[in-house]
Amino acid sequence: NNSDDNNNNNEIVQKDKTQAPTFSFNDCIELRSHFDEVRKLTYLPEMNSLISVSEDCLIKVWSLNNLFSNSQFQVLEPYLTLRGHTGPLYCTEKGKEGSSLIYTAGNEGLIQIWNVPKQDEVKQYGPSESLFNLNVGFYQKSEEGEIIWDLKHHPTSDLLVSLSSDATINYWKTTTAEEYVQAFTSENFNENWLLSSRNKKANYLGNGEFAIPTRCDFLKTENNKMVIGFNDATVSIMDVETGAFTLNYNTMAQQGSNVAKVNKVLYQPNCFALANSLPLIYTGLEDSSIKVIDLRYKDGIVTNNTNAHTDAVTSLNLLNDIYLFSVSHDTIIKMWDVRKFNDPILTTVGSQKKWDEAMWDSLLFENSLLYCVA
Repeated sequence: NNSDDNNNNNEIVQKDKTQAPTFSFNDCIELRSHFDEVRKLTYLPEMNSLISVSEDCLIKVWSLNNLFSNSQFQVLEPYLTLRGHTGPLYCTEKGKEGSSLIYTAGNEGLIQIWNVPKQDEVKQYGPSESLFNLNVGFYQKSEEGEIIWDLKHHPTSDLLVSLSSDATINYWKTTTAEEYVQAFTSENFNENWLLSSRNKKANYLGNGEFAIPTRCDFLKTENNKMVIGFNDATVSIMDVETGAFTLNYNTMAQQGSNVAKVNKVLYQPNCFALANSLPLIYTGLEDSSIKVIDLRYKDGIVTNNTNAHTDAVTSLNLLNDIYLFSVSHDTIIKMWDVRKFNDPILTTVGSQKKWDEAMWDSLLFENSLLYCVA
């Protein structure tokens, strides 16, 4: 399909092609409180708060109220720190719309459930956590849990999906914070476990081994389906109701079939950005590329930007289905016009320090065009 790249890109967005708005990247605020790498961010719109989880086992809650009250560069402190995990945290997710619950998980294989209070309900410099049942429960399928790599809550239904390093995709039934407080005991931790799907065979093995899911998201055009990335360099579409995989895309289709197993992990999907107007999936890969999948085609990747970054692409965000923001371990933030995807229209350095791995996640707030990078 490479010969049709231009046609496919022109079809991506059929919008007014007047003068594009002017964008710029400017440092405005720093969030400094964690003691180790920040792995994931999520936004609670009901509270205008940002949630961050880190390898330091801590969860931080930041209020974004009056964020631009000071026009100069400033440092923002969290108004709440949640403690309870004993291992590095890799993912966090909010509940469905209107919920004050968040879910956090990582190395322990345990999903903790938290009821987050508003900023004005917390005494930032005094004891206040005893006023709330902040940790209202947990999910755990077995006593010896495997690492959980990602969490995603259904946008409208009471359903949470978790991806585990034991190659399983687990469904959990979610309820309200009040119901958790009333019903939770240490003996019924797994009563909300609904289903486990483990039927995605790794495409590089012939001895029955399963691929490990690494990233997922619900499709915006079809909420009953999910896109899931696996460590065998495949992107699959799963029917949530049946657990069956309806489509499978090989992210290494242009690399040939003779790549060793150990190298295929280097092409695994790390992140997704989903278009609203068309069934398009933007995929950031470990090999530093960004690939675009059009679900109307069953025979492969429709666009392949192999030189997007110089290190693994870790986060993607779409603005108005036209502008794509990409973040990488190379500490660079790039902005792309997906109608002409060859070169970025804006590039900036997101971090002045490059460790073994840096810049794991990002969020895009469309109203203020605030781009948060961890």
